[in-house]
Amino acid sequence: MTARAPRDWLLNTLADKLPTGSPNARLTAERVALTVELVIWDWHGTGDPTPDSRADAQALRNELARIPHNTGDTRADYAARLRLAAKGVTL
Repeated sequence: MTARAPRDWLLNTLADKLPTGSPNARLTAERVALTVELVIWDWHGTGDPTPDSRADAQALRNELARIPHNTGDTRADYAARLRLAAKGVTL
């Protein structure tokens, strides 16, 4: 796809992918960064980055900067917060 991804789609897709396999594992910055890339690939494909895919990745990182996480959070904990943010809840 070439169009920009909707904010709620980005957050919900990240929330779906983040806890995959190990929902009770501790959340790490590395896991979040990898999962952000997978979400962008889901929407834009795995080809070379485009202006839209770069903009969506940055928009998602900006959203994540506004969604708090605590030391010791699990992937499932943070995924729950992402789903709330996708619905417009201020965290």
